[in-house]
Amino acid sequence: MESSIGRIITYESISPSVLQYLEIRKLFITDTNGNCLIKADKLRISFSLYKYFFTEDFPIGSVYFENSTITYNQDKDAGLLKDAVKYC
Repeated sequence: MESSIGRIITYESISPSVLQYLEIRKLFITDTNGNCLIKADKLRISFSLYKYFFTEDFPIGSVYFENSTITYNQDKDAGLLKDAVKYC
């Protein structure tokens, strides 16, 4: 995923609950110059595997950031959101 979005992703741990959510702790996403774009103590994404495999409904129920900072530059980062949606 890093190479396709052109960003560096680091994290401390991932705690998956296979049927309900994915939780990532101490997440950092930086650009190739080392500028921090996303910093979050915790990112939790809830999802439905049923929706993903068996329906046309969007499988992500919620995205929760705890103690986070997001830096977004419309000119430089416009493709980032577009590319991230590909993984949903």
